[in-house]
Amino acid sequence: TADTYFIGSTNVTLACETEGASIYYTTNGDAVTTENGTLYNGNPFPITATTTVKAIAVKDADTSFENEATFTAVDTKADLASVNALAKGSLFGFTGDATVVANPDNTNVYIKDANSFSLIYDSKKATTLPVGSKIVPNWIAKTDVYNALFEIIPLTELVAAEGEPAAVTYDEATFADVVKANVNKVVVFKNLEYTLE
Repeated sequence: TADTYFIGSTNVTLACETEGASIYYTTNGDAVTTENGTLYNGNPFPITATTTVKAIAVKDADTSFENEATFTAVDTKADLASVNALAKGSLFGFTGDATVVANPDNTNVYIKDANSFSLIYDSKKATTLPVGSKIVPNWIAKTDVYNALFEIIPLTELVAAEGEPAAVTYDEATFADVVKANVNKVVVFKNLEYTLE
């Protein structure tokens, strides 16, 4: 049993450790038998929509337990403004350009595109992204809100594009400039006064 997310299409390969076994499968969600299943010919087959593949292996008079895997096609977004507008828990594939603008602790990675900003939160899938690097498109993630802060939680590894990271500059801002629409924008505050109590 497995759950796999994909963008556009993916190829499914079936295998069995029992030498000489025949594999039968269904892609319509029905339980698979030798009568209603398709005999697998050993070649990967493409799927382009969310599909549950169920399979059995048969050798002589023995039939395996039914195994299944769901392959989930995800809707894509090409810009961060569209991502930021998604509801909590939404699944999406990102096909646009995004640049890392801050990676302060290898957990919270701040990104931007031409018009918007967002926050990627994950301690394992985004740790190797240097500031100034572009993220290779076609990654899959879901949205979350934690303490009223919008977050992107990656489900696939995020990879920096080849090449040297670009220099990153930050806009200057005041506290009055920080509003919900740009809360994940990385800025520089100057001339701050604070008091320790």
